[in-house]
Amino acid sequence: MRNFKDVKWKEEVTKVVQEVQEKQIKYVKLQFTDINGIIKSVTISSKE
Repeated sequence: MRNFKDVKWKEEVTKVVQEVQEKQIKYVKLQFTDINGIIKSVTISSKE
């Protein structure tokens, strides 16, 4: 993993990566709101 300065964030990222691997999840869909309040969505491979 990359250099994480925040220990808590590193722990959370590690938990998510482990869960993705354990459950053999192939794709992850990310949703967020842009600065204008419009919902955006992107799907990435779990390998990324």
